[in-house]
Amino acid sequence: MHRWVTRVFLGIAAGAALAGCNTETVRGGASSGAVTLGPSPVMSGGTYSSGGGITVATELRNLNGLTAICGAWSESDRQSELTRNSAGPILQTATVRIGGKRVHQNLTSLRKVSPLANYGGNAADCIVTRRAWMATDTALGHTVVIPPQVAYQDRSGGGGSVVINFNPGKPGALSRQRETFGIALQDTETRRLSGSPGVTGGRFAGGGGLSVAVELRDIDGIAFVCGVWAETRGAPSGASAQVLAGGSVQMNGRVLIRDLLFLRQTRPSRSYGRQPARCASSGLPFNPGDDRRPLAVSLPGGPDFTPGGAGA
Repeated sequence: MHRWVTRVFLGIAAGAALAGCNTETVRGGASSGAVTLGPSPVMSGGTYSSGGGITVATELRNLNGLTAICGAWSESDRQSELTRNSAGPILQTATVRIGGKRVHQNLTSLRKVSPLANYGGNAADCIVTRRAWMATDTALGHTVVIPPQVAYQDRSGGGGSVVINFNPGKPGALSRQRETFGIALQDTETRRLSGSPGVTGGRFAGGGGLSVAVELRDIDGIAFVCGVWAETRGAPSGASAQVLAGGSVQMNGRVLIRDLLFLRQTRPSRSYGRQPARCASSGLPFNPGDDRRPLAVSLPGGPDFTPGGAGA
């Protein structure tokens, strides 16, 4: 059914122009009068599994005898390029309920602002609903419900599917994107390896060897590469670090992370299972079953180092 939408300014009576209309948007600004949020708007939103998120701040207003939803929203400045411009479809699914009763869906016409810690007193836009204002509305309160959903999905690559989920909950616009490459040690996590991590390595021409044990772990919905490395006596000083710096970890032919200097050094062992390991984010969401897929560790070869086998 075709729906007519009428835009009006604050201060203009709804009157007959509202007949047959579902909602209308009232935008704040110099021409329509300032619309600012009170000190305690209702805060909602959520985060992406790849990092970053959305914040929505709303409150109820009485505009010409009708219930209006006034508010603003923002998205993270730092988020994956795969989720940029994904807020619109997510806000379209947002539902506002008063006392548990649904009164409106779709908050895309609210004002977009920069991420804030406190939205009280901030400029806002209003959506006027067809619900007659009742004095009990403020006491009943309102909630904003955003369902969990897929924000990005790509199954065309050779490295398996890439799925980024939107998880509703606390305001998420101040959440940061998870780093992909060039991770500093302070951006890593520490976990114990499982009982059977994959082990590879190589031998140095002058004697000694290098072993690398890695596995994929799910940490807060992100795929982290966790691992350790060890060298045997006789390995040239500093040579292992040079090899690790040029190394990478792949899954199904797709590079997950480059530069393996973040791995934790340990003593040579027949089995590296259960050892404390350092983990770094791949920047990709963790999909069910990823931890069962084999990882390939690529180490740069040359006249001084020959990759292959467990060298330490």
